[in-house]
Amino acid sequence: MISVTRVLRPYFPSDDIDPEVLHYASLRGKEVHRLCTGIAEGKFLVPNLAQETVAGYVQSFKTWFDKYVDRVIFVEKELVSKKYRGLCGHPDIVAVTKFDNALAVIDIKTPIAYRRSWA
Repeated sequence: MISVTRVLRPYFPSDDIDPEVLHYASLRGKEVHRLCTGIAEGKFLVPNLAQETVAGYVQSFKTWFDKYVDRVIFVEKELVSKKYRGLCGHPDIVAVTKFDNALAVIDIKTPIAYRRSWA
């Protein structure tokens, strides 16, 4: 199987980013992801105190989530396309929105700068 992340890798150039910066960004992203998907699943999670810098991301997500999400369909489920020869991915959250009852794919991001590949 080929992951969506692997297909999009050329659009995520990281060669010019200091490895230490990438390391801390990865830690921050993993902690925010853990806490935000936990919110979506209705879990009570305790933040890792070593990652206190994630509080703003998580509070922003919770405010947005409470305002816009009616119900969660699934969190981190593997999806595999038969049509596209096994292309697979794990959407962070798939949910139904409150205002238009639409299906939404929610991808949690913790960037400092916008990346073209998000769209």
